[in-house]
Amino acid sequence: GFFQGVSAHLWLSATPGSTKLYSFDLEFPSRNVEVLREFFGASRLVTTQESTRNSLPEFQPTKPCSLLSIDGDHNDWNPYQDLVDFLPNTMCGSPVLFDE
Repeated sequence: GFFQGVSAHLWLSATPGSTKLYSFDLEFPSRNVEVLREFFGASRLVTTQESTRNSLPEFQPTKPCSLLSIDGDHNDWNPYQDLVDFLPNTMCGSPVLFDE
């Protein structure tokens, strides 16, 4: 999840200028998103404001992702389902991080 955008800032700061961050959450603080897009460039932060149950099965990035960080719904099997739904969009051998 995005929450206040602290992790998003960390990921954008730690990666090259052409790297995109895809963030999924139920809501995004608009000012926080605006500040990150102003600082890092609007095209680098792609937000999806919807449950990952609905959005991840339909998600199609422009190229496979090289890192997956799951930090969202901590209930039941939902983190595992996020992994299952996102893996087809991830490069083979990419690190997968969980904050559960």
